[in-house]
Amino acid sequence: MLFVAGFLFFGIYWPKHRHQAAIDRAAAVVDEHRANAVARAADLEAIVKTLPTLELREARPPLPDRLGYALVMTGVLRQRAGLPPIESEPSLGGRVHLDQAISLVETGKRFSYDSENDDAEMTETMLAPLATMRYALLLDTISYQAPTMRGDNLFVPGVWSANAYFFDVPARAYIAGWRLGAESSPTVGQGGIFQGGVALDSDLEHRITDTITRTVREHVSGVR
Repeated sequence: MLFVAGFLFFGIYWPKHRHQAAIDRAAAVVDEHRANAVARAADLEAIVKTLPTLELREARPPLPDRLGYALVMTGVLRQRAGLPPIESEPSLGGRVHLDQAISLVETGKRFSYDSENDDAEMTETMLAPLATMRYALLLDTISYQAPTMRGDNLFVPGVWSANAYFFDVPARAYIAGWRLGAESSPTVGQGGIFQGGVALDSDLEHRITDTITRTVREHVSGVR
């Protein structure tokens, strides 16, 4: 009898209880961030509609150096704003995941149904950067070609170009804009470090993020 009761508790009730508790924790995170996330998403959508009318310029006056800002790829925003879509854009670490964040606040859709994952933590990771956003760099891709392998130590370089627009998002205030670009390092396949497509993608991402950091300091903070 005790065996049956234990099986029912630990085999059926407890997993369902943990699963529901994870759902409830994630839902609480969504509720905490919902209002601010919806507001910032609306700000970004309104901002992206203005991009075709903006002239590229440096910040006047410059903003403080090392200012915190979010990276926003405009692909999802363009779709929502009814602008011509971007064919493809690079996947950058540290960017705001707008598609997942907007899906969460609009539909409550969860990211994982695996009890081993912490849905509340994942939800916080998706929503907090959007909900707490003030300054953002909107990256409007002009052209992007991912690097491709052509055999051992042979590859076609990846190339990316974009217009970058720096905004105070809640104020919907345009601060600075400039053209930037990056391409694969010609030496990524040299010195025994070549590890296939992963190394190529990582190399181009690092070159893009380095270019972003440098040009933000130049055009927003006036640091040469």
